[in-house]
Amino acid sequence: MATLKQKRVARLIVENTNLDKPLNAGQIVEKGRYGKGAMIHPNSVLESKGVKEELKILGFDEDSAKKVVAEILNNGKEENRIRAAQEIFKVQGSYAPEKHLIKGKVDFGKLEEANNEELKRIADSGS
Repeated sequence: MATLKQKRVARLIVENTNLDKPLNAGQIVEKGRYGKGAMIHPNSVLESKGVKEELKILGFDEDSAKKVVAEILNNGKEENRIRAAQEIFKVQGSYAPEKHLIKGKVDFGKLEEANNEELKRIADSGS
């Protein structure tokens, strides 16, 4: 069973979807009256069993989203039906992963010691 704070956070998540300027995860947790530790690592709250249970009660879960997509797919305007179909393809993993051709030689000793700037330089130069 969700705590009062978890219920508050779940309601804030739902309300956040309608805001012109949505809050970030830390701000949602802060408004839910959690402490600074939770604000730094908000996923510990957002992914908690209580928050997930409350979101489901509020109709904000995967099953509800699937029903909406199915409704749009069957009865929506053509442009919305196309977007609904694209969402289904994403969920089902139907899209092929992006492929990138990489050429060149890499000295793995240098690679292990390289920082991000050096890695970018190596990638850009092809050596």
